[in-house]
Amino acid sequence: MCKGGAGKVLKYAATLARDVPSPSARWLATWGNGDFGRLGHSLQDLSSSLPRRVTLPPCNLRQVDCGGAHTAAVSEDGRLFTWGLNDRGQLGHSGDEGHVSVPREVLGIPEDVVSVSAGHYHTLALASSGNLWAFGCNNSGQLGVGSSEGKRTARATLVKAAQDLGVRQVAAGAYHSLAVTEDGQVLGWGHSGNGRLGLGASEWWRIKLSSAEMTPRRVRPLQDHCVRAVAAGHMHSACIDDQGVMRTFGYGRFWALGRESDSDSLTPEPVPGAHGVTEMALGGMHSLSVNLHNEMKAWGANQHGELGLVRFPPVAVTSRQRSVAE
Repeated sequence: MCKGGAGKVLKYAATLARDVPSPSARWLATWGNGDFGRLGHSLQDLSSSLPRRVTLPPCNLRQVDCGGAHTAAVSEDGRLFTWGLNDRGQLGHSGDEGHVSVPREVLGIPEDVVSVSAGHYHTLALASSGNLWAFGCNNSGQLGVGSSEGKRTARATLVKAAQDLGVRQVAAGAYHSLAVTEDGQVLGWGHSGNGRLGLGASEWWRIKLSSAEMTPRRVRPLQDHCVRAVAAGHMHSACIDDQGVMRTFGYGRFWALGRESDSDSLTPEPVPGAHGVTEMALGGMHSLSVNLHNEMKAWGANQHGELGLVRFPPVAVTSRQRSVAE
């Protein structure tokens, strides 16, 4: 499962149905707000309250991710498909179309793609070689290509500064990006406001001089930890190390960081009570985690019921609350 903008939820399923060729075939269903064709059904079906299968070229899906108003999917054979809003080039298609309502293959990456992360207006694609490709909005340097002068690019561009670093996982936020290397180090680039890159208090002078990092920079406060996963929200970030410790940093309003205070954090700090974490996800202003006991916990903003709790208005979730449908 993955979360998307404007209430969209997208499901990646392995299931047997009459129109699925084999029990091992993996297919995709989407539902929710379909503005700009983000659900992949067509412009005639802008929204759907029930899951509907997305028509894709014959393939098995490996992974799916949802951006601000676009969606991306990777097949087992290394192809990348995108659809939805394309006003900043976030779909990676060279045309000038404002949106694409059905899945279309991205043809500008000359190697197999193994994973993808869709940000608010940009997309990061990780190749089997460890190369990182980026496209879309670049007004804060979130593409990591060394400059924001172009502001946007609709063509997949190689992030040269990340070559030979052994990138194995990426996360695209609203205007920032994160990556994890094979040796457990974290890289951050793009908008650094509110501490969302986790560079630490010692780097505050850099943040004051410029609110953006144009190329991937090592997150030094995490250099003594072996990180295995990162996640990026709208203005906050998180990581999990090899001990199952979840750390958060960046924008703290609505208690999105899971701390006693709603202050911003320049440095990655452990989330109290989030132990043995195996998976996590960040929304706009809320956070989720799953631990070794398959317990899901949620905290942060709750205007639209995104925490799965009974109360819908924003609540101060100072202790991680279990959010599971019984």
